[in-house]
Amino acid sequence: MLDWLDLCALGTLCDMSPLRDANRAFVHQGLKIMARDGNPGLRALADVAGIGRIESVYHATFVLGPRLNAGGRVGDPWLAAKLLATDNRQEAIELAERLHGLNDERKAVEAHILEIATAQAERQLEQDPDRHALVVSGEDWHPGVIGIVAGRIKDRFHRPTIVIGWGRDLGPVAKGSARSVRGVNIGDAIAQAAREGHILSGGGHAMAGGLSLEPEQIGQFSDWLNSHLSAFSDERHAARELKVDALLDAGAISPDTFDLIAQLGPFGQGAPEPYFALTDMEITHARPIGANHLRLTAESTTGRVEVLSWRSVGTPLGDALQARGRFHLVGRLKCDEWNGRRRAQLELVDAAPSVS
Repeated sequence: MLDWLDLCALGTLCDMSPLRDANRAFVHQGLKIMARDGNPGLRALADVAGIGRIESVYHATFVLGPRLNAGGRVGDPWLAAKLLATDNRQEAIELAERLHGLNDERKAVEAHILEIATAQAERQLEQDPDRHALVVSGEDWHPGVIGIVAGRIKDRFHRPTIVIGWGRDLGPVAKGSARSVRGVNIGDAIAQAAREGHILSGGGHAMAGGLSLEPEQIGQFSDWLNSHLSAFSDERHAARELKVDALLDAGAISPDTFDLIAQLGPFGQGAPEPYFALTDMEITHARPIGANHLRLTAESTTGRVEVLSWRSVGTPLGDALQARGRFHLVGRLKCDEWNGRRRAQLELVDAAPSVS
């Protein structure tokens, strides 16, 4: 059974299962098995994704997982099963390339819907800055990505969010996917809405849920949800608190420090990476990379740090950072390797202006 721990670890990580007790042991040992490249399908998927040795939680969760899942979101869900089951290298490469292409398609569809949904959310907040929940919707929004979009909007605006689509593969009945913030049980709210007849059906758990409703019910349901969740205003504001594990000097950010922290892993759901704060850092350089990310240089009297801020271009955080100045930074340590050279980085989670 040890030979199958690579798939066990992959499933545990991609399903966001808590990394505690047996799950933690499965992932810890399974990553070692995964690094041996015993599964031709995973090796092929890593090759088309441009990674070498598969050895980290990041590789499994954010490189392999989305590509395996892309078939089920925008293509054929059997592609992933065939890839993981094959022993034929050529077949594995062909399947991996199809999944890689579907993942690119998924990202394009997601980006299109996210842009429209974000604009809707911004208009709702302009009309009511104290709004307790966001409900955005659109015809022909792809069912395979509305959950991802809901998570993105929830993260940006720190409010429970439901994204609803109908038409296309969904048919005339609208389907919605919900994501919530800590302390606000969105699954219970959706279930109550179903019991009271505001939607056709739905439910879920504290952080996520799903629902079905007629398109003409969306406006009334949105108003009901906003009113219903007003009772959780304190919990929603508390969820915005960011707990920092330790202060870190800029000069201490190094590959050696990263390696020491990594010994506490594997990190994931239920076992989060530690958050470090760097105080009074001056942003001396900022430039966009990729579609909407930022690469920053932050300096203090004790050192210089490379900082990565994902999906922040066009956000209040990104605008503030690009204006430069002095900030307190909070993030996770990462280590980048290129041409045999390792360098430590800070993956930014949030920032606040440094006020003298």
